[in-house]
Amino acid sequence: MKHGKHAHIVISGCSMKCNPALFGIYKQVFMGKHPCTIMDFSQSFKKIRDRKGSQLCVGIDPAYPGMRDRNVIPSTGSPVDDILSFALDIVEQTGTAAAVFKPNMQYIMPLGLEEMQELNAAIHAAGSLSLLDVKVSDIGETNIACCHWAKEAGFDAITGSP
Repeated sequence: MKHGKHAHIVISGCSMKCNPALFGIYKQVFMGKHPCTIMDFSQSFKKIRDRKGSQLCVGIDPAYPGMRDRNVIPSTGSPVDDILSFALDIVEQTGTAAAVFKPNMQYIMPLGLEEMQELNAAIHAAGSLSLLDVKVSDIGETNIACCHWAKEAGFDAITGSP
């Protein structure tokens, strides 16, 4: 990752110990091959929260036309450009207050690695953390692949299902 940090798994609603298999993947990918501590994300969050005076986490869930009838992002016919533009606009408008941005993988799926890196560069430039909302909970090798590409894309953490 270009910003020099390592991604971490954040399992919504419980500690990593609730899902021993996922925690094992986390240790293998992020603690074995890429030395870091479990507290890196928490410590970074606390520093940002204190600096910004905010614990705001902004979800980025850009519904594209055709996904539902209302509350969709404008379309120019290029899902990649439209989704990236929308996400970057959200970061620009809320970056001074947001401690964390949480792009939802199911909504930003058309973005490639370069676009995700661009989005993460903007999030980090705003002094915020990026949490990929991917809800990982699959077999070991699939979890490893998810962790690998999330880290390569510049995310600081991912979500997992207990």
